[in-house]
Amino acid sequence: MTKIFLLLLFPILSFGQISYTTQVTSGEGTDLDKLNDGDVSTGWFPGWNVADYPAKALIQLDSEFYIHRIRFFDNSGKPKISFYGWNGSEKVLLLEKELGSFQNWQEWEVNNQTKFELLQVEISDIQGERPVTEIEIYGSQTVSPEPPPTPITY
Repeated sequence: MTKIFLLLLFPILSFGQISYTTQVTSGEGTDLDKLNDGDVSTGWFPGWNVADYPAKALIQLDSEFYIHRIRFFDNSGKPKISFYGWNGSEKVLLLEKELGSFQNWQEWEVNNQTKFELLQVEISDIQGERPVTEIEIYGSQTVSPEPPPTPITY
């Protein structure tokens, strides 16, 4: 019984929070460095210029990681947020969610079998100041997430 418990627990303990730096690719980028400061009262404000949307920022991870989970603080409850991984010149969608949990954390599993060192976050449109105030990325350099179940087709 103990051996089974330890085997089931190991994958949970084999990944952790990844530190990162950020860079704006569109939008004003006010306080972009505050996305990972541990304070939900600060965060990225992409600006009021509609032409800058979708606002985009790059998240540079410390090295290549399998991404297991993405957690973010949904400050304004709108619009949509998307996370992409860059694998060379290929852009891979990792997570796309509507921001609908006004001033609450959202946490989502990511099941992608590719390592990434560069991520991109996009805010779809201008529906509130500082729509996301914290982003936490969790992953592992050695253990890939469990692949999603194979869909059953009839």
